Amino acid sequence: MPDKLIHVVVPIITGPGDIRLATCPWLERMFAAGGCRGRILLVDDDAGVRDLFEQILRRLGYYIRTAADGVECLKKARTMRPDLILLNYLMPVMDGLTALKYLKMDPMISYLKVVMFSGVGNDSPFWAEAMEAGAVCCLQTPFDIKIFLAVVERCM
Repeated sequence: MPDKLIHVVVPIITGPGDIRLATCPWLERMFAAGGCRGRILLVDDDAGVRDLFEQILRRLGYYIRTAADGVECLKKARTMRPDLILLNYLMPVMDGLTALKYLKMDPMISYLKVVMFSGVGNDSPFWAEAMEAGAVCCLQTPFDIKIFLAVVERCM
């Protein structure tokens, strides 16, 4: 059986009144693979964690972008406008809680859903602060992958 051939054409504006059409290979691959279940921005300073969850979520049909700290998260959130941000708490440059507060103060991106995760203990004030700041959910690491995926699915 031959592969589905899907051509996605996007407008390219090269100047006033000059619009050309071009194919978009990455969109073609996405649609040929059965579409996209949603856009996720995954933020963690640990490259191994980012790579692992990126692979898992991509195989499940999500479009994934990653960031290594809160500052990078804010920049990518403004341009990408993901359906969900998975945000680690403890990171250098800008921690996840501070990034969450900035996200919620920006009217252009304050509507974005954020799931926070961290290895801090249950007695930490972080959990209450994250929920007060606007997180839709908080997960303590390490967590069961089934619970993680259920949370992602529910938030999409």
